[in-house]
Amino acid sequence: MKQFVQFFYIPTIIVFLFVFGLMNCARESRPTGGPIDTLAPVVIREKPHNNATLVRPSKIKIVFDEKIQLNSGKETCLISPFFETPPNITARKKKLIIHLKKHPLEDNTTYTFNFSNAIKDVHEGTAIEQYVYAFSTGQSIDSLKIQGSVRVAETNEIPGNCHVLLYAYNETFSDSSIYVSMPTYTTKVSEQGTFMFSNIQQGTYAIYAIVDKNKDFRYSPQAQELIAFLDTLIVPEARILSDTVRVPISKKNAVLHTKQADSLAHHIHTDSLLDTTLLSEKDTFYIQTRTHFFPDNIQLNLFTNQPHTQSIRSRSRVSPYLYTLAFSLPITENSFRISSNHFASNAYSFEVLPSQDSVLIWLHDTTLIYADSAQLILSHAQKNNTYTDTVFLMKSKDMPARLEFSDAPKSTHTVFPYDTITVHASRPLKTMHTHARLFMVKDTIALQDSYGNYIDTAHIHNEHIRQQAPITKPFIPKYYYESQQIINQNIGNGRFALYFSKPFDIHQISIRLAEYPDLQNWYIAEVDSTTNSLLCWITDTRAARLKNPIMTVTYKDKEIEKEQIISFSTIFSQTERYRNHRPPRPIPFIHDYQKQALFIHNVIEIIWNNPIQEFSDSLFVLYDATDSLKKNCITNIQLSPHSKRTLYIYHSADIAKNYVLTLQKNAIRDIYAHENKEFSTTIATQKLVNVSHYTPVPCEYNLHENNRTYSVTANWEPQTNYQLIFPHAAAEDIYGAVSDSLCIQINCPKLNTYGSLIIEIDSINTQEHYLFELRKKGASESEVVTQVYQNTGSITFTHLTADEYTLSCVLDTNKNGLWDTGSLEQKQQAEIRIFFPDKIQIKANWENRISWNIQKQLQQ
Repeated sequence: MKQFVQFFYIPTIIVFLFVFGLMNCARESRPTGGPIDTLAPVVIREKPHNNATLVRPSKIKIVFDEKIQLNSGKETCLISPFFETPPNITARKKKLIIHLKKHPLEDNTTYTFNFSNAIKDVHEGTAIEQYVYAFSTGQSIDSLKIQGSVRVAETNEIPGNCHVLLYAYNETFSDSSIYVSMPTYTTKVSEQGTFMFSNIQQGTYAIYAIVDKNKDFRYSPQAQELIAFLDTLIVPEARILSDTVRVPISKKNAVLHTKQADSLAHHIHTDSLLDTTLLSEKDTFYIQTRTHFFPDNIQLNLFTNQPHTQSIRSRSRVSPYLYTLAFSLPITENSFRISSNHFASNAYSFEVLPSQDSVLIWLHDTTLIYADSAQLILSHAQKNNTYTDTVFLMKSKDMPARLEFSDAPKSTHTVFPYDTITVHASRPLKTMHTHARLFMVKDTIALQDSYGNYIDTAHIHNEHIRQQAPITKPFIPKYYYESQQIINQNIGNGRFALYFSKPFDIHQISIRLAEYPDLQNWYIAEVDSTTNSLLCWITDTRAARLKNPIMTVTYKDKEIEKEQIISFSTIFSQTERYRNHRPPRPIPFIHDYQKQALFIHNVIEIIWNNPIQEFSDSLFVLYDATDSLKKNCITNIQLSPHSKRTLYIYHSADIAKNYVLTLQKNAIRDIYAHENKEFSTTIATQKLVNVSHYTPVPCEYNLHENNRTYSVTANWEPQTNYQLIFPHAAAEDIYGAVSDSLCIQINCPKLNTYGSLIIEIDSINTQEHYLFELRKKGASESEVVTQVYQNTGSITFTHLTADEYTLSCVLDTNKNGLWDTGSLEQKQQAEIRIFFPDKIQIKANWENRISWNIQKQLQQ
């Protein structure tokens, strides 16, 4: 039995294990992958072979060691010389084919196909670096080479989509070739900022670089393409450089061999580095030779081309008072003039902006301001010539904006001791009625009234603390109106409103109805100072029932009486006009800021929708919400002297408490004999809070010559906050408008949170003018710190935040304190800007020092 079990079960187990193993082999699982392919495809065969001569292929076949793909687009392959229509280039599996059957080839010409980095493997996209294929239809192939690098002159950055263009300098070449002609050779700048031309014919060439936005291999100024050029022509050449190498006696001297078909053999220059006087008779050596191509370090700096002639780029009538001009070249006050055949010289003035590319023309004469059209003659000098333009000022329909101080910091402005704060008025100022006031601001916990004054909590109920109405902010119009006028109107049930352009005197206004011209006392009016409007309630039933009241409003404008007819017919449709005169019941309103934090020194202001005829003091109650006895805290009730619909509630409320204000039924009766319903609301009084204590600080004021720039200088104390306050109507412009109020937050920080940088200048040409620029990482152009070198051997930057910085130096050839771009037409390069080789790390409370050999870097 044991023998049977042994012979039966053992084979069965073996068969089972074998089947189980087969099942596991067939089971699906996720591939584990392998090493990433970082190797670029390798050329294993070319037909015709690369650099072949005496060939006219209709098809070029290039085979690689792995499957490839080609970049799509016009720049897949740069071909020199250019074909009128680019040949078809295909990539399939491991083969790349260039189809030339439909493209006739010229005699004795070298054709170059520069693929740059367009050929990649299909898996990881690893590209062949700068692959070039060439052949010649003649007996020799052009084999000269040149190379160099390209940078953006202003930033030293490597450009993207940049091409280098090489033009043969012959009888067909001119300065306009870069605009209209295809180059003789072209290549693309690599990601490292380098370029190389190979297989160049012997000759003389002009070289350019462009950021080719429209991809036509020509320079297009209208496309704002960057351009670079070399001041001199280049002549490619090859030199045989020889080195002496000591070897054992058994070695033989090396010999240079040159292919018969290589055009290089005809223009090689030999530079022997062997000095036989340094060798002994027993020395054994051989001469090792190598071919080197020149020039090999061409440096091209891209810039935005500056037009060579002055012209007006754009012009705009910004407002009735202002006309702006933008110029193509920098302009100064000495090179610009305005004249007119119809207006005196004081009818206008102009201002050149600090950017020196724009001019503001301010119009003073009202005849010129409101003329349907007028002309001014502009004269601007350039070098030894004077150019004139005529501008036509068409009438502006836009309303002028209010006078404002602009360009002020939107958030807290950081200053250091004796710094200057500068703001700009939107229009030239005639006078400063009140100078800005500077305050030192320190926070404390206290009680403060609505004027910003401190209240002694021990005396808040004393008689000398007189309760008063809340502060009403002055009306500030959206636009500046030179004359008084009604700019809007509105109508409701039994009432209407007229909105004026400027503040007015209610006693100088009268309203007459067209339907009832002799009707008197038919309305009650008051001024709403928050909207600069006249609010009117109709009290005569005949006037109230009019479907479309037409009114003649009489008012004064600069002591001159004016009339304006007002109609409401466009506001309501026929069905919406009045049928019956039913004024609404009186409804009270209290501002949220009074209900949420009532100032102790303020009365409670209740505003009704209709004027009040009478009220009953006993029906008004204000009590502490926690007082079970509901003791009334009201001490007096008065009708506002400024408004017949506003009641002032005087009280004895305490700070930091919640109160209930109750108006019982029939507490007031309005002019329509309607009485109120019962009304109740909660009111919270102010608490001790963080408030700002203001201390006046002495400072120096200066209104600049342009009458728009206003600056303030003070000895700012570290670790202190300030406020610079321009009160309303502090300034008046030349048109009579007054300024809005403005408050600038200022902070003078703790000085030990900042660092400094001292640059020790080594070897510099003291006859030149240098600008040093320090740029914080991620900073905008306006945040760049600039200093002019004063030939002191060093330059210091102070008050620098701890961060990484880039340091650059500009060779300011025209000494205007700016980096200037170049001009292709005038053969003027952009000003040289070099960068300190390393990033500079500024530490807080640390004096950082570096040394910079400017002259050495300029000569590289």
